[in-house]
Amino acid sequence: MPRLGPFELIQKLGAGATAEVFLASGPNARGEELLALKVMLPHLAEDETTRRAFLLEGRTAALLRHPNIVEVFEVGEVDGRGYLAMELVRGW
Repeated sequence: MPRLGPFELIQKLGAGATAEVFLASGPNARGEELLALKVMLPHLAEDETTRRAFLLEGRTAALLRHPNIVEVFEVGEVDGRGYLAMELVRGW
């Protein structure tokens, strides 16, 4: 399986204008379990302003605590690509 830093990418769940979201396993605040990993698209990571905005979004979201908001465990970068390690919410 492909990896991004400490995370094993299991399956791509979706993509948007700025990032792809993967089902992943790896370390988080609850230990080692499945999580959602939002990874910035490679071509956008090349732009410093866009990369900083993505990471700021993640750090801001990590401060929020509410039952209706997904928990952000970690915000970081691997090989210049920003990522958000988030709580996996099952549903459709």
